[in-house]
Amino acid sequence: MITPSFSPLLSKLFTVEVHILSRDADLHGEQDESNNASDQKAAERSGSDETPETAASSGERVEKKGKGKVDGDDVPDLRNSAEIANGEVNVPTTFNEMFLFNAAVMGFGDSKWMHIVLERFDAMATNVANTNRIQEECDVLTLLLSGYKQVFLQGCLCVFAAGAHRGVGWLAVGASFPLLLTAAVASKGRQPKTPRRMFGQLADITASFVEEPAEKTRRRLGPLLDAINSLEPQMKEMSLEALQGATAELRRRAQGAELDELLPEAFALVREASERVLGLRHFDVQLLGGIVLHQGGVAEMATGEGKTLVAILAAFLNALPGRGVHVVTTNDYLARRDAAWVGRPLRLLGLTVGVIQADMNPEQKRAAYACDVTYVTNQQLGFDYLRDQMACSPGELRLRSEEPFSCAIVDEADSVLIDEGRTPLVVSTQSTIPSEKYTTALQVASQLVKLTDYTVLEKEKTCVLTEVGELKVSGALKKDDLFDPQDPWAPFIVNSLTAKELYQRDRQYLVRDGKVVVVDEFTGRPVDGRSWSDGLQQAIEAKEGVEIQPEAVVLASISYQCLFRLFKKLSGMTGTAATEVQELESIYNLTVNCIPSNKPCQRLDEEDEVYTSEGGKWRAVTRATCEAHSLGRPVLVGTTSVESSEVLAGYLSREGLTYKLLNAKPENAAREAEIVAAGGLPGAITIATNMAGRGTDIVLGGDGKAMAKLYMKEAFRAAHSGADDENLPDLSELCLPLSDSVQEELAHACSLLVSAAPALELADVERVLLGEALPQADEAMLAVQALKVAYQKAQAQLLEAAGHQGRKVVEAGGLCVLGTERHEARRIDNQLRGRAGRQGDPGSSRFVLSLTDRVFRVFGGDTVRMLTADMGGADDVPMVSPLVSGAIDEAQNQVQSFFFGIRKDVFKYDDVLDQQRQVVYGVRRKALLDSDEGVLDSLRSYCTESMEELVEQLISPSQPLDAWPLERMATKLSAWFTGTLTVAPGDLRAAAGAGGAEGCGALRHWIQQEGLKAIDRKAARIDEDAPRLSRAVFRQVLLMQIDSYWRKHLKYMTFLRNYSKLRSYGQRDPLVEYKLEGYKAFQVMMGKIRRDTVYYLFTFQPRPLQPIPSDRFADRVPPQPESGLVSEVLALLAEAHPPGLLPVTDARLVALFENSGLKPDEERLHWLQSADGVEVLEDAFARAAYIRVGPS
Repeated sequence: MITPSFSPLLSKLFTVEVHILSRDADLHGEQDESNNASDQKAAERSGSDETPETAASSGERVEKKGKGKVDGDDVPDLRNSAEIANGEVNVPTTFNEMFLFNAAVMGFGDSKWMHIVLERFDAMATNVANTNRIQEECDVLTLLLSGYKQVFLQGCLCVFAAGAHRGVGWLAVGASFPLLLTAAVASKGRQPKTPRRMFGQLADITASFVEEPAEKTRRRLGPLLDAINSLEPQMKEMSLEALQGATAELRRRAQGAELDELLPEAFALVREASERVLGLRHFDVQLLGGIVLHQGGVAEMATGEGKTLVAILAAFLNALPGRGVHVVTTNDYLARRDAAWVGRPLRLLGLTVGVIQADMNPEQKRAAYACDVTYVTNQQLGFDYLRDQMACSPGELRLRSEEPFSCAIVDEADSVLIDEGRTPLVVSTQSTIPSEKYTTALQVASQLVKLTDYTVLEKEKTCVLTEVGELKVSGALKKDDLFDPQDPWAPFIVNSLTAKELYQRDRQYLVRDGKVVVVDEFTGRPVDGRSWSDGLQQAIEAKEGVEIQPEAVVLASISYQCLFRLFKKLSGMTGTAATEVQELESIYNLTVNCIPSNKPCQRLDEEDEVYTSEGGKWRAVTRATCEAHSLGRPVLVGTTSVESSEVLAGYLSREGLTYKLLNAKPENAAREAEIVAAGGLPGAITIATNMAGRGTDIVLGGDGKAMAKLYMKEAFRAAHSGADDENLPDLSELCLPLSDSVQEELAHACSLLVSAAPALELADVERVLLGEALPQADEAMLAVQALKVAYQKAQAQLLEAAGHQGRKVVEAGGLCVLGTERHEARRIDNQLRGRAGRQGDPGSSRFVLSLTDRVFRVFGGDTVRMLTADMGGADDVPMVSPLVSGAIDEAQNQVQSFFFGIRKDVFKYDDVLDQQRQVVYGVRRKALLDSDEGVLDSLRSYCTESMEELVEQLISPSQPLDAWPLERMATKLSAWFTGTLTVAPGDLRAAAGAGGAEGCGALRHWIQQEGLKAIDRKAARIDEDAPRLSRAVFRQVLLMQIDSYWRKHLKYMTFLRNYSKLRSYGQRDPLVEYKLEGYKAFQVMMGKIRRDTVYYLFTFQPRPLQPIPSDRFADRVPPQPESGLVSEVLALLAEAHPPGLLPVTDARLVALFENSGLKPDEERLHWLQSADGVEVLEDAFARAAYIRVGPS
């Protein structure tokens, strides 16, 4: 036998680690002796002479540290092992020798677990080529032990796995690795926890040599931070007028200088303005976040670090050139709140701040988008972009006409850019598919048997019919072909099965007011207006027995990836982006920068507990909740659905605990602000779905500011509806108590306000309290001032009380966060953890899981199935093992990889379509905004191109003139130029001359010229009844043809996308096939747009102008411009030709409107309709309005 010795370096390291272990064993010796003495007494009481050591050596099971272990977790005894290290050590040459050698050094005596390990080594040695088998054996072995022995065995298995691939000789180098690994753990002076991965402890050791990403960011941006801080004394001495003057100077410099040069001064200005208006001074870490946003990156900042305040730094700087900045949020509430709150410093500095809400009309949105900084949700931004591409007049546009996509700052960037990226935005209209098909499909699907007639693909969220199922469905429907393109039934059956198996009420959707409302899977909030596509929504409506809405037909669509890539500068901020670095960089070209926290995080993230059954999990969550509640700690329990939150509520109710339920149900979601405000009170229990994960902070001791706002809201509502209103909630259950005197003062101020300004709404009152000036509140200034004073008193009192309660919670251990299921995205789990430990507060987080959870069931694979089958036991005994932890990580990695593949697939295909989309939308936008002459030039160009294509299609110059199909061409041209130009074969023959290439060119030129003359004649004929009506008609004809063919093209591209994937069976790349076929279809579409635009133009027949309907402005008050405007309008009418008819777009009339303050088109029409002596007419198709003298 070859017995090589250790290298000098390895021998020295070996000796050092043995002494570390020996010292650690000495430190623990007294405790171990005490433990052994206790064990000896216990053995005597049980009537046995065996000690735990003798029991272990005789093969008896000992359960000293945790249930289900084969052996105890005693500290290794290395006090006598130094002799082995000092001498010449023979290195083993077999795996069993390696194991026994290391066990001897560690001082582990002969016991049952060692014999089991040796048996497993022998079994594995016969199958070293099978890596999967080795991994399974390793997983089973590590379940047998805990503590030091588990770490030691991990090291042995590592050497074994390496030897299986590199050969037994590798043992000469790695033989001491198990000892070194265990020494590394023991040197920390504590019992090891279950390692989450094989090299977890070594990673802790090497981490000290690697610079933390957050510190790397601090070091890189340190000089800029110092430059900003150096300006702070100067800014504090400046008056308000001086600050505004500095902003104006920065605006001037921004027109030519690089924004990077202005960053220190701009950031210092915003920090000073924020401190003066909000009382909030940006911390240095917040300045770092703002710099990252300006540089076009993603700032990863922990929960509670003030990302909302960070956004205004980069927004201010990038708004200076005047091109507009979009701050993108995830819901309307956050957009409205942030614009009113943190928008105040920007307004103080002279910038305009707008906000987009779902219920705004195009005029209001256009004004908001025109502001320097606009707060908008990602959905509203996407839909407004798509609606702009369907606008039929400039007055319907919402976004800026010039540079609408300059800069965007995305809040919760991972949610918007990653989670939402799976589903494209779609604007649709209703189809004519009869609802009876969905009902029939539901009846047929209810007769099918799972596994026999169909299989459920839970990962892909769909169902597939088997051959037996197809035959059964065909018989029930009496249809031979379920995939018949003229009458397809297969999609209806599959959707019905999918709705039955994979979409459950109170999980994926709610039924509210007789309608199916989709629940957002990432936020847990119901989303009005959203629906599933491809008939799935209708299948779910049929299942629930509600009214079936017509299926949607796509009018326009875009993915979030393509939408946000339109911005010249894109940046974002979130608390969880590190897991998505690759996707953010590859798709959006965004780098993730970790920002250090203002205070060190003190949250304790405990190991996951995994149970074999659902019941065991809920009982464990209930026990943990009771324990934290008894200590006076607030508890937040995160669930993934309405159903699971109500299940847990039942368990807590049986224990007599009081809790607040926050889920997607309307009665609970409406109280979100109240529930979150009270979530940090001592002993408070909050059960929440993912909706508590974004845009809200649970403040220890309660949120005093939010509670003051709640008291004010209820006082205002009581003043409106009466104090005896039974619908008003009892705030004593949600808020800290407020003195009676302050409550009376609030009620009195609200009563005065309601009396003085009855039209004032609650949202207006909130804006006034934030310092915003509202014209409708001017008439109630005294009442407003009284309300402000009472509100400030309430806020001060509640903040003081919340601070006292907060100190109690800190002493009790802070917020306790319990997760009941791992989300498909690890980021969502991290967001839930982040509710605790904000701004240096103490807290803890733990996930209590079940092997029946969806992430295990769908993505866990063979490992979880093995656990479920082989690791039975009591439901209430958790499994704590590296195998379980590894299964969790691996399952989530599989989920993230799976959905990343979906998003990447969506992006790749939509990127192909986006190139075509930009061409079509560019042509359409030009047609919409171009001058009348520009539109006419476009039609002339279309006409000449169409005539050239016709000649190339029918005429071959190489053929003799007699062979040319001139009669056919004459017929086509006469039909084309209906009623405007009649072409005879003789005319074409005369134009062609002698034929040949020269004759073909002459014929083409003659046709093109005649076509241009025909356009002029058609325009003159249309203008006979109304001046310049032809230009409006030409514009609408062009827009209509573009929209019509683009819709058809979208439908074809959807079909092509699915069809091209089938070509992979022929060893052809589906994406390449999609690109090639899509390009051909695009070229054909553009040709059809040109030809049909010209054809439809000549078939158009103008109709008489009609008065605008009287009810068009029924719900609006007409504007009141300056007096004398009517007489000026009538004077212009007297000069109009034809007499008494003038287009509303006439330059002289527009100038009058501008001078009178009437700017929006609808506002002008409304005034004209209400003006005496003026009548308004319109052509509905051309969207052209005219005025003439009317009755006085």
